[in-house]
Amino acid sequence: MADKDVACWNALISGYGMIGCGNEAIDTFLKMRNSGLSPDESTLVSVLCACSHAGLVEQGLQIFDQMAEVCNLIPSSKHYACVIDLLSRSGRVNDAYSLMKRMHLQPGVEMYSSLHTACKIHRKFELGDEISRELIQLKPNDAGHYILLSNMYALARNWDCARMARISLKSSNLKKNPGISSIEINGEMFTFMASQTDHPHYLEIKEFLEGLILKIEAAGYEPDTNSVHLGVSDDVKKDILLHHSEKLAIAFGLMRTKPGTVVRITKNLRICSDCHTASKFISKVYARVLTIKDANRFHVFGDGVCSCKDWW
Repeated sequence: MADKDVACWNALISGYGMIGCGNEAIDTFLKMRNSGLSPDESTLVSVLCACSHAGLVEQGLQIFDQMAEVCNLIPSSKHYACVIDLLSRSGRVNDAYSLMKRMHLQPGVEMYSSLHTACKIHRKFELGDEISRELIQLKPNDAGHYILLSNMYALARNWDCARMARISLKSSNLKKNPGISSIEINGEMFTFMASQTDHPHYLEIKEFLEGLILKIEAAGYEPDTNSVHLGVSDDVKKDILLHHSEKLAIAFGLMRTKPGTVVRITKNLRICSDCHTASKFISKVYARVLTIKDANRFHVFGDGVCSCKDWW
């Protein structure tokens, strides 16, 4: 392009961040500054978000600390939310919580949500319980907060509290959004819902998927039953994992496309750790590139690895 404005640079930085290329996002940010253009608030959100998705903690903190001096920008709630997410993902949950408490702005739902998710992942159950109550007060009609709280209690093997969280969800007349994955093949869109057994192609998909699981298990895959936060047997958990919407969509994509074709999936929720691991094995065993766009970002799987480098 002859003329590159701030919006173009921001789009490129954001794009790198969405596929986990944090270093490229930072390099682009520096090139933008060296070109003579001044970053705006969106630029900083994009580069900080890229650092968060790539695990570049120190680089992200340095950019944040230099915002006012180098970029002449005062951090807004969006910038703080990015840094809190950055710290939370890296396991520095207490540092993230401390930053949120001492900042000059009122914490928003995004900040609490990042912390809440991190508390579940890094098993900070006591802090997670405290944050969940704040979240429910801020946004009482969001079913996801109750589900995350229940899942966190389940990880802690506190089944009574996990059950109570789900009872609270039902008593509030709220419903969890089911996992839905879509794939486009030859111009036609096919959609799959988690645990859906009435899909017109279900029997064909189930047979193929069972064979797929056997192949990737032979390559070293082990179902992550901890991804199912219910007090049921491991066999039931494995069946639930088998019927996650992205697995159904991937199986259908492998069945209906030629070898070597990229399989592109879109999902409405965050991909779970089991489906993430399974996708890595599938990409290697079937020699296919899988691209999954979940609620947070793009995951590009190829030859047994993911573009996010397991940082999502």
